Amino acid sequence: MTNMNEEYKLVPIVQLLANPEIFKDISVFLKISEKIVKLNFPDDAFKYILEKLQDKGVSQVYLTQEEFNQVLILLNSSELATLPEAKQVEVNQAAVNITRDFIKQFGITSEAIDVMNTANANIQAILASSPGLNAFVKRFKKNCSDEFLKLNLTNYLLSLVLGKFSWNSPLILQKAMLANYLCDIHLDKADFEVIKKCASNDLSLPQHIFDHPKKMSEQLKSRRDVVPSEVITIVEQHHERPDGKGYPYGLTASRFNQLSAIFIVCHEYIERLEECHFDYSQHARIAQELQSIYFGGPFDKAMDALVAVVES
Repeated sequence: MTNMNEEYKLVPIVQLLANPEIFKDISVFLKISEKIVKLNFPDDAFKYILEKLQDKGVSQVYLTQEEFNQVLILLNSSELATLPEAKQVEVNQAAVNITRDFIKQFGITSEAIDVMNTANANIQAILASSPGLNAFVKRFKKNCSDEFLKLNLTNYLLSLVLGKFSWNSPLILQKAMLANYLCDIHLDKADFEVIKKCASNDLSLPQHIFDHPKKMSEQLKSRRDVVPSEVITIVEQHHERPDGKGYPYGLTASRFNQLSAIFIVCHEYIERLEECHFDYSQHARIAQELQSIYFGGPFDKAMDALVAVVES
């Protein structure tokens, strides 16, 4: 029997059902009694088969490596820009989710990085054409998950805050945005709830959550040929705090570089804004709270730039 990790790739059924126009001509396989069995043929009702599998509790199916790569190419295609904007948001979310699942299972590839960069660029173009963050949230909240919404709002805020620094460049911005897409791959929705609960009740985090920045950075270090060092540093440090109370390393302010500090305050601002249901009248309160936590070393300049952006 062939090595499935070399021949086939797992894909969540929910992603196939959400984007049937992308996957309709793709062969789908299931593992049954240690054998890989093809499920669909040209005249089969693709969506019906997958829905029946879902009803039976099956959450993932297999695609061949070749067809999976074809999907990555399609998800990275400029043709997606011709779709209505709401559909672009949905398809780009699928691109990121599928790629994140792929990385979680099989590691980093240049193709996966390309898909993430392209999906981010597509969403950022839509965001840039919106009157503001609030308008984007109201228009597209129903088209994407809360996590995907926060990912892209953070990246948009990063673009504005980095714009306050003379050394900013499109390449630096792309690195920071890519780090945002990569840093929490090993967490799920329940883990984010645990993080909030532990923070509000001063509880210790479960070990897998505590270690996830280290786990992801180690995975990225194995592919330094396709992942820039700045991305790895941000991923390692994204849950650290300048007072040494972050994790997993307990770094203090002097150990951060400026780009990581900017990323952290932007990420935290969007987290807190989401907690108050994107009520922008709260921006002054949020900024004040962050200033009481994120100061010293490069965080002073990061907070000055963030405040300048959110108060403008």
